[in-house]
Amino acid sequence: MTLQRGPVNEYFFTIENALRRTFPIHLSTITSWEAFTFVLSEKFRGSRGTYQVQNRRYKLIEQVTRREIDQSKQWEKSFLPYQKVVMSLLCKDAKAPLASTSDLATCP
Repeated sequence: MTLQRGPVNEYFFTIENALRRTFPIHLSTITSWEAFTFVLSEKFRGSRGTYQVQNRRYKLIEQVTRREIDQSKQWEKSFLPYQKVVMSLLCKDAKAPLASTSDLATCP
């Protein structure tokens, strides 16, 4: 009897979204920022944070290095296989007027 292996290039990274739900993003299936945004929007549908996700008001942080993943870079150069990414929503501070996106706070 032999065991069959799945595709060798089944690379993925894991994301913990702002609702503390963790799920894999398969790099052979999700191949662009647009597809990634669609998946996030579907995961947040009907939940708190839907507005922020639909308007791309979130940050992605690599868990080990705590470096922010630059969403203006090419998708192919943004993630490594088996990497863990944590998501934070950008929220307006109710006490201060919003002058720019740099004035947004992250939560959680």
